Amino acid sequence: MEKKPYWIMAALCLAAVIFSGIILVQERGRANPTPTPDIFLTGVQNVCTITKSNCEAVQESSYGKTFGIENAYLGIGGFLLMLALILAYIISNRKLLRVPILAGAMIGGCLSLRFLYLQAFVLKQYCILCVIVDVLSTAVLVLGIVIAARLFSNDRKKPAKRK
Repeated sequence: MEKKPYWIMAALCLAAVIFSGIILVQERGRANPTPTPDIFLTGVQNVCTITKSNCEAVQESSYGKTFGIENAYLGIGGFLLMLALILAYIISNRKLLRVPILAGAMIGGCLSLRFLYLQAFVLKQYCILCVIVDVLSTAVLVLGIVIAARLFSNDRKKPAKRK
């Protein structure tokens, strides 16, 4: 199978790691304010202000943690694991790695859809950075579905082996 969809998936995961890291920096900045302003942190906070999103309310809600762990940490860990699996597959071409990659895409995508639902219908507030991560994760899900469909269609085209 062509590797281009996996490279795209890797790029989406890398972008999600970066944005999850930005969310984490923002959360740390709120938890531990420093007397001298941090230019990066100020820029991140300005993104939330300019877009009129309520990052603080979303991140500090009861849905801001899963099993007591901040969602940003889970996002960084999950996307780094996905990135490692994808790169291992691209380098080694071990077909066995496709299963955890597609499973990770499905799990992460479903979680992102849940988080988007919570922001829209439960909290009725948005965090633009969280939405970006969720959209990236949903794109990984869609790409995973496309890859899975291609794999299944290729399997059906192959003639059955005779014994």
